[in-house]
Amino acid sequence: MLTLPHGADEVYILRCRFCGLVFRGPLSVQEDWIKHLQRHIVNANLPRTGAGMVEVTSLLKKPASITETSFSLLMAEAAS
Repeated sequence: MLTLPHGADEVYILRCRFCGLVFRGPLSVQEDWIKHLQRHIVNANLPRTGAGMVEVTSLLKKPASITETSFSLLMAEAAS
């Protein structure tokens, strides 16, 4: 078995398939991404929340560029 070393400075970029929110950071950013996706799933199953599950990946033509300021705002929004 071959294991590939992961550098501490690796940056992972994950996008929400329902709203397009971008998560960027170390490997641990997957936890925030999964929690965010779970909220979409839970809200879709609650009546009268107005939160339907519609994938936006086909609507995105080009990935948006992320600046450090917008990244901080995205992470703050994801944490809420």
